[in-house]
Amino acid sequence: MSPHEHGRTYTRAARGALDRAAEYSAQWGHAHTSPLGLLLALIDDNAPGMAAILLERHTATITIRRAIATHLRSSDSATETIDACLDHAEQENPARPLGTDHLLLGLLMAGSAAGDMLAASGITLDQLRATRSALGDTTCYGCAEADPRPSPFTVPAANLPTDLAEVLAEITHWRHLKEQAVDAGNFELAAQLRNSEKQAHKRIADWDQATQTDRLGTAIDEILRLQTALAHLTTLLHSGHGIST
Repeated sequence: MSPHEHGRTYTRAARGALDRAAEYSAQWGHAHTSPLGLLLALIDDNAPGMAAILLERHTATITIRRAIATHLRSSDSATETIDACLDHAEQENPARPLGTDHLLLGLLMAGSAAGDMLAASGITLDQLRATRSALGDTTCYGCAEADPRPSPFTVPAANLPTDLAEVLAEITHWRHLKEQAVDAGNFELAAQLRNSEKQAHKRIADWDQATQTDRLGTAIDEILRLQTALAHLTTLLHSGHGIST
C-alpha cells in the first residue's frame, strides 16, 4: 500500500496528481513521494483540478518550477514525505473525497520545502482559502476535479428586442477594444474608443420615452430570468457531483 492510501479517498484529479507526484519522486531518486513531487504535479501544464485554478490567480507557475529545480540541485529533499501534508489536507476537509485544493492547502500547512516555495511566491493559506470560497459561485467543483478538464458550460442567452440587443453588442465591442488598448498602454486610442462607446450609449438616449420604458422593463425581466437560471444551473452542477469542498 502506498503511503497516501490509508483509507483516504480522492477526486480523480487529486488521484492523478498523487500518481504523477510518485513518478516525479521516483525519477529524483526519492524513496517516498515527496512534497516537491506533489507540488510539481499540481502545477503541471493543463493539470485539471481546483489547485490549478487557484494557483493561476496568485502566481506564475514558472517561478515555482524554477524554485523546485534549484532546490533539487542544491539540497537533499529525499527525506521529506507527503504524509504530513495529507494529514493536514484531511483536516481541511474531514468529509471525503480530498481534492487537489486540499492537497495544495496541505502543502502550505505541513511546513515542507514545497510549502516554503509557495509562501515565497506570495501565496498564503488565507489567500487560497478566500479565493476558493469566492470561486464557489462561478466554478463547478465537480467539473474542476474531473479528468480530463471539461469544456466550459453554455449559459442561457438573453431574449432581447433586436434594437436593444444591437446596442448592447456595440457597447460590448467598443468596451472590449478599449480594455485591450488600456492593457497595451495606448491611452490615446483608449480615449477614442471610450467616445465610440459613449456614442453607442447615446442611441438609447435618443429613443422616445415609451421605447425606453419598454426596453428597460424587458431588460430587468431578462436579468431576473437569467439570474434564476444561473443559480439553478450552479445548484444542479454542485449537488449533481456530490463533492464536498
